[in-house]
Amino acid sequence: MELYPFQIEAAESLADRTIAYVSNPVIIHRSAQSTRIPFVQFLSSITASGKTLVLAEAVTLIAKQLPVPPAILWLSKGTVVVEQTFANLDIGGMYHELLQATAVRLLGKLDADELAALDEAFLFFATTGTFNRGDKTFLKVHSSSLDEAGGTTLWEELKRRPSANGYRRPLVVTYDEAHNLSDQQTELLLELEPDAFLLATATARMPARFNTEVVQKLKTLAGYIDEGLATSVEALEVAGTGLIKKELELIGRQAPTQTVITEMLQSLDAIAEDAAAQGLPGQPKAVYICKTNVVEGSDEKDNPNQPFAQREAPPILIWRHLVETLGVDPADIAVYANLTVKKDFPVPEEFVLFSGGEKDYDRFVAGDYRHVIFNKSLQEGWDEPLLYLAYIDKSMGSRVETEQVIGRLLRQPGRMQYPSQRLNRAEIWVRVESAGVFSDVVDEVQRKIKTDNVPVTFVKTPPGAKPKTDYPPTVECFVPYVAVKTDYAEERIAEHLRTLQNYLGRIDEDTTGVGRRTRVQRQIGSNDEPAYEWEEIGESARVTVRWLYGREVRRIHPGALGVSITSNPDGTPSKFDALVGLGSNAAVHVADIAAKVGHDFVDRVYLKLRKANPYRVGPILQSEDGLEPFSNAVHTGYSGLNTSLELPFARVLDRSGHPWARNPSQSGYRIPLVQPGKTTNFFPDFLVWKDEEVYALDTKGSHLHQDAMRKLVSIKPADGLATRLFVRFVSNGAVDEAGPQPDSSGFTAWKFLPNGAREFVHVDTMDEALRACLTPDL
Repeated sequence: MELYPFQIEAAESLADRTIAYVSNPVIIHRSAQSTRIPFVQFLSSITASGKTLVLAEAVTLIAKQLPVPPAILWLSKGTVVVEQTFANLDIGGMYHELLQATAVRLLGKLDADELAALDEAFLFFATTGTFNRGDKTFLKVHSSSLDEAGGTTLWEELKRRPSANGYRRPLVVTYDEAHNLSDQQTELLLELEPDAFLLATATARMPARFNTEVVQKLKTLAGYIDEGLATSVEALEVAGTGLIKKELELIGRQAPTQTVITEMLQSLDAIAEDAAAQGLPGQPKAVYICKTNVVEGSDEKDNPNQPFAQREAPPILIWRHLVETLGVDPADIAVYANLTVKKDFPVPEEFVLFSGGEKDYDRFVAGDYRHVIFNKSLQEGWDEPLLYLAYIDKSMGSRVETEQVIGRLLRQPGRMQYPSQRLNRAEIWVRVESAGVFSDVVDEVQRKIKTDNVPVTFVKTPPGAKPKTDYPPTVECFVPYVAVKTDYAEERIAEHLRTLQNYLGRIDEDTTGVGRRTRVQRQIGSNDEPAYEWEEIGESARVTVRWLYGREVRRIHPGALGVSITSNPDGTPSKFDALVGLGSNAAVHVADIAAKVGHDFVDRVYLKLRKANPYRVGPILQSEDGLEPFSNAVHTGYSGLNTSLELPFARVLDRSGHPWARNPSQSGYRIPLVQPGKTTNFFPDFLVWKDEEVYALDTKGSHLHQDAMRKLVSIKPADGLATRLFVRFVSNGAVDEAGPQPDSSGFTAWKFLPNGAREFVHVDTMDEALRACLTPDL
């Protein structure tokens, strides 16, 4: 599992801050008792950013740096969420490799003898349910009850949490939906005397008890401020990775349910056609959210004591329209709702109903349904990247909240953007009674996007307006793709790896790390009445050279790992399997080699055109409103161009007489980037064809100088291919290598000199800037 740079950065922030505090915690001494104030780190990150991965990497980093292997209690509100996370992190799960030397268990499987016998970290999963002060059975997942076990409750064993060397294990509590944290939960969790909390939540607003006992004490006694207690992931970094869809269109309709759904399915068919052509990993899906046991269009109760064909409940009417009118296979439809069904009036055999909530979840997911009808809310934990469309009925005062659907639609299948714009966006179809209701829904969605800092383009299509449609190209135009070539870097990297020392089997002063002095507790009382005393120990954890090398290389460029040979061809242990202590001389040596590898990779890889299978300019999805026609463009016109630079420059391009096209962001032609940064690909604004050359042109405000410098790249031609590709920028005002200059007049064309150095040509007009751009490099 390869983490993105922003995920690694967030995990290291959580871990480094936690370790720094745990090594020197705030301890309050009262009489003969000492109370340690636990630390807290809030993780703020948007939906689909991989919070589970970040938390898993963080607890792994914490475990590696603590002198005593910790116990981690991983909590979630919903059983479904806990089951999914447990399956992903347990042995055989897709994320398990992140948890090096960590045993994964359900809380009900906690065994004090196993804790005391194994010298490794333990990760326990549980779900929060009922919270009664005198009843600690709130932590349940499958067999994770807290009943008496061998005369001692699991709760007491978790409080004692012995380690193999007689110390009390540090306890880290991880809660992946911490906005659900309550005062009762806080009180019960504090009884465990945890060392730290890692809380994933979009807000640092906590219940009063947690705020008083943890947050305020860290501020008053340790001098922390809010920024020191929170790690935030920048939403734009997530958007640049392809993890989320880039556009959300809200489409309002004042029409009967059946009419709205018919139109929506036309859109689903178009998405499915593109998905099949571009290798999407599965079939696009749609959800329908409505009220359940009422008559369509009113609050009157639907009568279940009548034949199925006579019932008027919205889930039934939607199902019948899909099957009987639109020809959808009933096997592709699931009704996940508490629909009332009477024994004397059963539903048809082909009507797939899941009315048991979480108890039905596994069967529901196994069905892989394309159409899912929900009642008012979606099942917590159902995170489906293939979900593209949602129908919401806001008629007759429906209390269905549109905003709850946004997070479910954002996930992107395949963790990548596709050439088809339809595959990088989602649509919410809203049935409303009036334009005023649609305006309210627009405000609701905009508030959600702003509050959660979601980096998505929001498009609103009011009732009566046409949704975005495809505009096909009028001529065929191609551009060779760009490849990252590593041949010039491979030998240098191999030479660095040959100089890496072999520490296999060594336990000496070079491989033993002296960690920071950390205060830990040793049990001095009996198991029935345990008491603890504080000790300071400082030996660091031992990690594999492979793990340490990989972590250090990723800090510079993860691509270097792709050309690093770290295993022996015969499968025998290599020097990368050696164990070294963090902070040891060996660890310093490994980090030094990794830095050389990373920097040489960045300096020695280069970009080169590929000869085969070029990019073909395809249809562009856009609104009719504001569409400006062009004479020489590949498409009949374009909408959505910003008026500051893009639209004026497009008009200049059209006057030049050369064929040109607007390049859709995140789904059009892309150029890979080698220099480290927050994005890995560059999507130029425009493509221009002149003679044998193609020019990738981008308009960029002069204040975005650093971003443009990283993207102004030189690309070698493909062997045996006449076509060449040149990257150019046009900025407002005077710009040079150092950045924007005082002269704000005119425009600057960015290009290359014959010696490969950047050239900045300051001119008076956009026409002159374009002429400077459309000159090939020598």
